[in-house]
Amino acid sequence: MKQGIIVSAFGGKFVAIANKRYFYLSPRGSIRYKSGEILPGDLVDFDEGSLTIEKILPRENKLPRPRVANISQIMIMASAVEPDFSPLLIYKTLAYSLMYGIKPFVVISKIDRLTNLEGMNQFRKQLAQIGFDVILYSKKTLVGLQELKDKLHRQVTLAIGQTGVGKSSLINLLDDSFKRAIGEYSKALGRGKHKTKEVIFLTYSDGYIVDSPGFSSLELDLYKEDLSVFFPGFSQAVGKCFFRDCMHLNEKECEVRKLVERKIISEEAYLIYQKLLDELQYRNKRFSK
Repeated sequence: MKQGIIVSAFGGKFVAIANKRYFYLSPRGSIRYKSGEILPGDLVDFDEGSLTIEKILPRENKLPRPRVANISQIMIMASAVEPDFSPLLIYKTLAYSLMYGIKPFVVISKIDRLTNLEGMNQFRKQLAQIGFDVILYSKKTLVGLQELKDKLHRQVTLAIGQTGVGKSSLINLLDDSFKRAIGEYSKALGRGKHKTKEVIFLTYSDGYIVDSPGFSSLELDLYKEDLSVFFPGFSQAVGKCFFRDCMHLNEKECEVRKLVERKIISEEAYLIYQKLLDELQYRNKRFSK
């Protein structure tokens, strides 16, 4: 019996890597019924002779989008331009990562085309102040590349981001043997053209970098009451407000608003929190017509 990691899945077939060798596997008949869906990132026991998956080992974590398991960190990739820089989408994706207990960091691409570098550095400082690393990166000048390589060492890093931010281009730059398909940014549509169609684990720097399809939107499967638990920077205030059910809006003695007043949480982040609240439903109204 061998143990390997599922690096790709397609049409009911699975590719696993074990001892630097690739194996094309099929699940034993009962494995799906007993263990559920097999995901990229799963550690599995398999029979080398029959090439059948015999067991899915317990997972560290599992994400619903993209469907993947056993991630150690999430690289949220955004773009300074084309598509437009979106602090809201970055904060939303940070919250998504924290929902599943996975430490995120941010890479902002196309930094060489930015006209307001001072504003971007201020955004970077805002996130650093609440515990999140931001790497400013340029494919043209290679600024930020070494910092990113150091961050990826011995990690299983899921790369996610809006379509067109240059995720696959960056992955190819890390190792030109990856040859990930690269899309183009469509100015007419205001978004990138999808090229990456599947989740795939690529061996890199004693770990893996996980490429995944880009997205144009992201939904948070949360109630309004739960957003503050996962919103970046708010964890230091959870449970400290005067009201136990504080929504951090107009309530008195709100710890979050105190942090905003002290500039520990930025005004921009607080406004984004309010916008995200508007997208969500209250727990007791979620299933009402």
